[in-house]
Amino acid sequence: MGQRRQRVLLSLTLALIVSGCSGLRLSPVTTEPTSNWIPGKFIWHDLITHDVSAVKLFYAGVFGWKFEDLPGTDRYTVIRHNGRRIGGIVYSDRKIDGKPVSQWVSLMSVPSVDQAVARVQEAGGRVYGGPQDIDDRGRLAVVGDPEGAVFGLVRTTGGDPPDRDPEIGDWLWNELWSDDREAAGRVYSTLVGYELDTHEKVAGKPYNVFKRDGAPRAGLLVNPFPEEVSPLWLPYVRVAHPAAVVAKVEGLGGQVLLKPDPKHRGGTVAIIA
Repeated sequence: MGQRRQRVLLSLTLALIVSGCSGLRLSPVTTEPTSNWIPGKFIWHDLITHDVSAVKLFYAGVFGWKFEDLPGTDRYTVIRHNGRRIGGIVYSDRKIDGKPVSQWVSLMSVPSVDQAVARVQEAGGRVYGGPQDIDDRGRLAVVGDPEGAVFGLVRTTGGDPPDRDPEIGDWLWNELWSDDREAAGRVYSTLVGYELDTHEKVAGKPYNVFKRDGAPRAGLLVNPFPEEVSPLWLPYVRVAHPAAVVAKVEGLGGQVLLKPDPKHRGGTVAIIA
């Protein structure tokens, strides 16, 4: 499938995702309010899927995650790890070209969702949904940057989760794969005040780290597969042994897209679906 076709389908998918969340009560991102907001930090991940039971089995088997269905709704499930809320699953039965859609959306904390949306539009990006207020979650929008990489913007109701060292099975990192690294650096600097640090190359390509207030918040990599993959935000989960995790994936109905690669900056990496 060509990049143009992929981007058209992704645009339609995100429009359906946001419309599916209208009127839906979503879980707050923290069990207790923190009254502290951390702009530029990715604080939550929601998975939109047509088969909640299957993905529960998959992620329980791969990462040991546990799940809690919210009372009064059959459309939202909270993902827990070691007792903490780390994400959610949204049920959607919408289809594109007769096929069900599935998408992880990473949510970035911003001081003002409305201002961030305006900056996305000024930079040439797209708004797929919102801004809108969602009970318990806060103010939310789903957008695409000028290259089409999709992510969420959120101003939480009670504050963001505090910084801490990720445990095994926790979300570890978010990385932007961009066809135009310099342009992406400018866009996100304007959007959320990121500063760019340059690190050693990955697979022969420059690697940058987005920082805000001195803290690393995300990575920026020149798209390693430009012919096959459109620009995207890729979330990482910390694991003890990537090869052992990958060995479980196909038996649980998933796919291994990139086998464990020890050459990635900072550790061994695999990509799964």
